[in-house]
This record gives sequence, structure tokens and C-alpha cells, in this order.
Amino acid sequence: MVTAASVTDREAGQVLLARLRERYWRITRGWADTGARRALEGVPADLGGVVAQ
Repeated sequence: MVTAASVTDREAGQVLLARLRERYWRITRGWADTGARRALEGVPADLGGVVAQ
């Protein structure tokens, strides 16, 4: 996913997780570096439902 520089990691992450959930609903876990996990803290589970480890 490529975004404009003005789009935050949090905003992009929410869109990405929503798309992931729609297309690959069986995925329940994902791996992310510390920066990505921090960016997605507080994202409602219904947007993605994927647990970042």
C-alpha cells in the first residue's frame, strides 16, 4: 500500500486492516515491528480484528 506523505501510519493501518479483514477474514494474527504496533494501538478490533505480535 502506497500513501501520500501526509497520511499517518495510523490512518493507513486502519485502512489496511479493514481491507485485510474483508479479503482474508481467516487471518487472526500478524507480525509488525514496534513502530507499526504503536501506530495501531487503540484501533478498534472490528476494523481489523488481527492481533499484532
